[in-house]
Amino acid sequence: MKNTHDFLVELTINFVKNKDIIAKKIEHIENGKDGFDLHVKYKDREQYFIITPKINDIDAMLQKINNDSHFSIVTLNSKENFEG
Repeated sequence: MKNTHDFLVELTINFVKNKDIIAKKIEHIENGKDGFDLHVKYKDREQYFIITPKINDIDAMLQKINNDSHFSIVTLNSKENFEG
């Protein structure tokens, strides 16, 4: 059985691909680029994903984010993640 992180990565890849099924703007999907769990290169932008089952340190995640690209955090919908 896959671990939770691998499941979330696969889920995110499938979600992004399905969301792009009509527009067809995705050029490349890469795991682990620049310290992020997932990188998606679109024709008009780049998007980085931080994927973690449990948010332990939100400050460390936010330090990785800048204003040059698009970023998403993918996590489990759990009480612990929302109460932080």
